[in-house]
Amino acid sequence: MNAPFRNPFIRTALLAGAMTTAYFIGRAHEADLAAAAYAKQTKTRQEQWRLAHTPLALAAIKNLSLEERSRLQLNTVKLGSSTLAMDRGGNFYVDGEDLGKLAKLDPNQALALLAKLPHGKMTSEAYQSFFKQWIAADPDATALITTTATELPQGPEKTSALSAVAVAWAQQDPKAALDWASGLDEANASALGNTLAYVSGSQPALAAQYIQDITNADERNKLILHIAQSWGNANWNTLDRTDTSATLDWLDQVATGATYDAAVNSVFWSYGYINPAAGAALVDKINDPQDRSGAIKTLSLDWAVSKPGAVLDWLQTLPDDDSAIRGTMLATTFTTWSKKNPDAATSYVEGITDPQLFTTLAPALAPAMAKDDPQAALNWVNGFPDSAAKTQAISGVLATMAVNDFTDAWNYAANLPTGTARDGAMDSLVSTLSGTNPAQAATLLGQLGSDAAVLSATTTLAFNWAKSDPAGLSTWINTQPAGNLRDTAVEQYVSIQVGRDPAAAVALANTIADDATRMAYVKDSVLQMAKKDLAAATQAVQTANIAEAQRQNILLLLSQAPGK
Repeated sequence: MNAPFRNPFIRTALLAGAMTTAYFIGRAHEADLAAAAYAKQTKTRQEQWRLAHTPLALAAIKNLSLEERSRLQLNTVKLGSSTLAMDRGGNFYVDGEDLGKLAKLDPNQALALLAKLPHGKMTSEAYQSFFKQWIAADPDATALITTTATELPQGPEKTSALSAVAVAWAQQDPKAALDWASGLDEANASALGNTLAYVSGSQPALAAQYIQDITNADERNKLILHIAQSWGNANWNTLDRTDTSATLDWLDQVATGATYDAAVNSVFWSYGYINPAAGAALVDKINDPQDRSGAIKTLSLDWAVSKPGAVLDWLQTLPDDDSAIRGTMLATTFTTWSKKNPDAATSYVEGITDPQLFTTLAPALAPAMAKDDPQAALNWVNGFPDSAAKTQAISGVLATMAVNDFTDAWNYAANLPTGTARDGAMDSLVSTLSGTNPAQAATLLGQLGSDAAVLSATTTLAFNWAKSDPAGLSTWINTQPAGNLRDTAVEQYVSIQVGRDPAAAVALANTIADDATRMAYVKDSVLQMAKKDLAAATQAVQTANIAEAQRQNILLLLSQAPGK
């Protein structure tokens, strides 16, 4: 006997190992017999395990302990092209896609296998994949498939199975699938919800017929929004620009509230592009003021591209609650139209009988008319009744004239009768010229005295000039005689320069003729100066052209300045 076998401990261990091996082989034979009952084509154990996909064979494997399965390398079993695996607890699980492949080969065997799996997320996914693959592989077996899914025990696996069947069936016959899903009990209502979500993408009108069958309010609201969005997109994708009445009728059936508002908005943002008339009808259904104003603005801009006259007519029908956005969009739409097609816009204005609407629209047309014949445009505008519209229209015409001949435009404005039209025209022209040649604008103003119109224009000129060339404005001011015109320019200079150069602002503020005005501007300038140089500010007050009581008041303020 070899030396190792003389050791009694070794002999005992070897004997025990042989007995254990024999036991395992016997147990493995039971599994082999179970496999062979189905896989009679071959006698090799390897092929039997590869072909075995019956619950009988799997049950035989499951009867083995984890140690036995590990020893026999049965931790995984090939099921045709699928793989059945075991977790640490000895439970079988299978990938959903693999099980779907098996469903095409033998659904009955796959169902039997599913019944052996433990409850859990992976099992629910396996049921879902199986039923999806089954109905796709055998559409003629729909009745059997739906019955099979319905008769499953209640639980997450059944819920997954019913949703899979309904959605897969809807790809072939959406109405039949919805009819079936809507008849399921409340515990399985998610199947109808999932099917509606799928069907609404291509047939929102059909999906809308079943929305009230969703009993859960939150789920129903989500689906309403989904259907609304899909309905708009469906019409856009098919370029259906006329048949929108069904959508509007459906919205009327949706209960008012936040969901209703959101659904209307969702549909509007599609219909506003494809069918402006339907978009206009939807605006009437929007309750939120901000959303409503946004919709009116968007629709007006889009619709005006093709039918500006229709937009203007529609805007006039809006209620007084929309007066602000209505007026804005009337002017915006008509201004754009008058630039692109002044003849058509003129014809529209000439047909207006409402004085208020005429006042809103006519001024926008005048500049466009002035491009071809400024005198004719002026003659037309002069026929307007005295109003803000007339003032605006004259200013627009003269601004257009000034591009080619500023002098002619200026002379025309200066010779207008005293009133708002003259004031507005001069102010507009000075504003235009002050950006390019403020000195020339100042010279022209200096020839007109100092009436209200001139003072208003001087304010505009000095403000613009102070921002672009404060030194130039200061030089011009110092050439002007004392009076209202000079003071007006100084006030604008100080307003701009007080934050930039308070010392220069104080110097000119001291020259303002009116006592009260001078005091106010000096005080403001000095206090600004004190933020940078308190000593200089104090000195400026000591020499300021103000009353002594005012001086002491400002000095007191300076003594209380931070850091003093």
